[in-house]
Amino acid sequence: MHSLVRSEAYREREANQLRQVLLQLTTSLEGSISHRRYEQELSERIRYAHELDVSHARYRDLYEHVYDAILMVDDQGEVVSLNKAARNLLAVEESSPSSGLHFLDLFSLRPDVKPQERFATLQREGVLSRVRCTLQRRDGQEVEVELSATAIIKAGTYAGARVQLRDITDELAAEQRQAQLLLQLQENEARTRTILESALDGVIIVNEEGLIEEWNAMAQEIFGWARAEILGKSLAETIIPPHFREAHGKGMRRYHQTGVSRVLNQRIEIEGLHQSGRVFPIELSIVPVHLDKRTFFSAFVRDITQQKAEMARREALLSELAQANEELKDFAYIVSHDLKAPLRAISSLAHWIEDDYAEHFDDGGKEQMRLLQGRVQRMQDLIDGILEYSRVGRVNLQPESVPLTALLAEVLEALDVPAHIEVIVPPDLPTLEMNRTSLYQIFQNLIFNAIRYMDKPAGRVELGWKPDDAQTGYGQFWVKDNGPGIDPRFHERIFRIFQTLQPRDKLEATGVGLSIVRKLVHLHQGRIWVESQTHQGSTFFLTLPLQGVPIHSQSRS
Repeated sequence: MHSLVRSEAYREREANQLRQVLLQLTTSLEGSISHRRYEQELSERIRYAHELDVSHARYRDLYEHVYDAILMVDDQGEVVSLNKAARNLLAVEESSPSSGLHFLDLFSLRPDVKPQERFATLQREGVLSRVRCTLQRRDGQEVEVELSATAIIKAGTYAGARVQLRDITDELAAEQRQAQLLLQLQENEARTRTILESALDGVIIVNEEGLIEEWNAMAQEIFGWARAEILGKSLAETIIPPHFREAHGKGMRRYHQTGVSRVLNQRIEIEGLHQSGRVFPIELSIVPVHLDKRTFFSAFVRDITQQKAEMARREALLSELAQANEELKDFAYIVSHDLKAPLRAISSLAHWIEDDYAEHFDDGGKEQMRLLQGRVQRMQDLIDGILEYSRVGRVNLQPESVPLTALLAEVLEALDVPAHIEVIVPPDLPTLEMNRTSLYQIFQNLIFNAIRYMDKPAGRVELGWKPDDAQTGYGQFWVKDNGPGIDPRFHERIFRIFQTLQPRDKLEATGVGLSIVRKLVHLHQGRIWVESQTHQGSTFFLTLPLQGVPIHSQSRS
């Protein structure tokens, strides 16, 4: 192989030696053979020399155009020849002689590179095989290469070496990218593992054969199987109850054959099997994932045992509530029928006694009769209040468009507002979408209370509204007065049934009106509250729908 890449000077020296040999042969042949034999020998020698030159030229061309960089160095490490790829790699100009370029000069001067050791290894062992190193180009740039070298031995002595270099810059860059991608993959796997382990749902990944390939901590908590125990096991034989396994197998076969499934990509309720053998309710959603021509199934599982128990308790409570409501309804009618009749009799009897024996009563007797008739009337009002309160939410509260300005005019006309009280109604009140009777009752009770409890010689009741900030589609309304005000301690109490803040003998009141108002507001999904201080008047706020909303019945509220 050394003869393929020998220097031009070396070949020229061989050619001269060949010519001298031919000349000597010619001289000796002139005296010993015929002229014809001489010409044949001479022609043979010339043809041989020509073929030798052609062969040298062919191998020289191969040497110059081979892909890898090739250098020839002598026994001192001097570079005596380098091909085109080597010149390009080392930034050596084609016209520049290779003399003066040493094997050791090829290496970078970085402290981690030890060229002397490389050269000594080559001389000692005769070979360097695929050594990665950093070379210093003539222009100062560094290049990463893979170096292989074979020693040339003559007469048992090291006479030089053939060095082959391959630029691995792109390869190293690819390896670095691969290492970065591997690191990113590891980080993503760690992140995915963290997400899986912190998920509130059990996460199970199953392959096409129904074998479990992933199992997070919540799945272990739900089913009792540790991750190391269950990976690689059959899903059907571990967490699916026996009475569902046949249907599960049919569903898997149908999906593989047709791609159709009745349980994928939706949330269903089914039963699961705990490691202990306990069967319990779960909520399950399964999503198919297609990767590398394979199909995996990601299952997200939630134990709903507690939710089922709470739902059963809730249903029981709702049933009890419905029964209590029916009993309350029956009670209200019983009260209406069985109590009002005796009260009417007592009231009639009191009036007869007062009419027939009026001249026999002194002032004390007359006062006692007045108190008796007042107590009877209060009892009748309480019974009427109970009936009215029980009917709220039971009748069909169909919403309709109600112009509030017109409705308030009806309310004020019915209340017959005293002359010393001014009621101010703004002109820009909206049209509401709600039950008209309910709306009438709400404002009738609020305005009536403001008038009834007014303690000022010049009373003032003011209504207003604005769009509500907290509830879209609702308006915030208020009824404001300059009356006696309400102690903040009683702001919640006044909305309870039968609660009043003044003695009943001082002011006849049933304590039902505000409780009815609150119930009607809540049935229309609104809010009601009061802002007031003692002796500073009161403002009742409520929110009502400006557009239609579902009205909750009493049995669901």
